[in-house]
Amino acid sequence: MNDWYKELQDAMEVEIIDTEDDNETQTAEIIEELQEEVSKDSVNNQGLGHSKNPAPIMHRYVRHRARYETLFTDVCIRRKALYLPLPLALYGSQRIEPDALIIKDGIVQLIELDGKSHEMELASTEQNRLQPFRDNLIDVMRFPVDEDVDINWANWVLDQVFERIDKRKSLYGGVK
Repeated sequence: MNDWYKELQDAMEVEIIDTEDDNETQTAEIIEELQEEVSKDSVNNQGLGHSKNPAPIMHRYVRHRARYETLFTDVCIRRKALYLPLPLALYGSQRIEPDALIIKDGIVQLIELDGKSHEMELASTEQNRLQPFRDNLIDVMRFPVDEDVDINWANWVLDQVFERIDKRKSLYGGVK
């Protein structure tokens, strides 16, 4: 692997150090955070697209906001699904971070895992947030999340996603 991330780190470090000297403590903390991020071979915005709710759980080198998302990640890895967890999409200046995208046979399926964080939001707000995807013919599937979900729940979710993709594929003349 090339060392592009080290060059990026050096450039960022120089840029940060060249700022006001009276913020040395803050600068040192920022550099330390950047170094930790770079040391994980991961310079990306996955799970960090929503600045009000950054994803705090690191599992299998992927960020998550909740334990049930880690279960879904495990299932997707085990079953070799083409899986994009917490991808950041920009629609104009609007930042949208769905829970996941699954791609199978050229069909994209957006996944929302509706745990406790979704309970506070109005249904209309949630619908409007994902409307740009629907407007671009991306199907949205929502799954309720109980407190006691386990790996069987995550397998069930992925089964439902694959079943929906197979149905959609047959609409386009694809063979199941």
